Amino acid sequence: MRILVTGGTGFTGKALVKRLHDDGHDVIALDYKEGVKTGEIRDWGVKVIIGSVTDAAVVKEAMEGVDVVHHLAAAFRELDVPNTYYHEVNVGGAKIVLDAAVEAGV
Repeated sequence: MRILVTGGTGFTGKALVKRLHDDGHDVIALDYKEGVKTGEIRDWGVKVIIGSVTDAAVVKEAMEGVDVVHHLAAAFRELDVPNTYYHEVNVGGAKIVLDAAVEAGV
């Protein structure tokens, strides 16, 4: 199966990506920035797409040919970050992922 994991480099996402890959699935990890974990995940042979779940074009591209999506991307509370940011990522991003999945027949 081809599986997309949003938030694929986070604590839970990375563990899920590893498990799915080890189980023989073709996994794509979508995350918002490059980092140490993205290199490690690529070393496993997993495709990593850098982009935000708030970007419909990026999500649509990531969703191409996917059988299953696990949506784990989320913004967590930090100091001096406005509430609108959390709504944009956690609500708006979830809607974009859901809409792209429906459009792609996932």
